Amino acid sequence: MISRLQAGAHRYRESVFYGARDLSRVKEVKQPLPVVPQTPAELVKALLSSIKRLDRGEGVEGAAVIRRLQKRRKEYLSRG
Repeated sequence: MISRLQAGAHRYRESVFYGARDLSRVKEVKQPLPVVPQTPAELVKALLSSIKRLDRGEGVEGAAVIRRLQKRRKEYLSRG
């Protein structure tokens, strides 16, 4: 975060706050950020992997996902 501040990555103090908050959330959860497939082949591989997990019953409960997305949306909209 400090290196981003020194590099001038944040133009407004609010963006510093939000960046620090997001960073703390990542550290709390201790989950790596998702990797976005860069090629069509990587996308197909990721989709097939996800389908296999669902077939094994390792999916996420839909209601929990909806609650999480609604919370994120509410937080996003409250930022202005």
